[in-house]
Amino acid sequence: MPKLRWPGARLPHVWSGPNVALHDRIGDGYTALRLAPSAPDPAPLIKALETLGAPAATLDAYHPTLRALDGADLLLIRPDLHVAWRGDRLPDDPALLARLVTGHIDPSAHKGAL
Repeated sequence: MPKLRWPGARLPHVWSGPNVALHDRIGDGYTALRLAPSAPDPAPLIKALETLGAPAATLDAYHPTLRALDGADLLLIRPDLHVAWRGDRLPDDPALLARLVTGHIDPSAHKGAL
């Protein structure tokens, strides 16, 4: 199974329960995927995405295999099931992250900001 150590990697297929794939639990918009009980509440990020008109939701999917692959407690999954962002805590500016991942601002102008 591929490592997820960088944004842009596709979320791999894993089972999240009997006959239930994690991919099938993710909606059509952006998903803040909490992989550990210690993951932060992504509500500020979800609100920032929704303010931009992007559909967003939180999914608690405490999954030790996926958590071990990624090494982070929280993933932001794009609608195409690729990882947009990963971390153990929310960025200081969730609105900046929301603008970056939705294409509202040029990421090259904000390298290292998150």
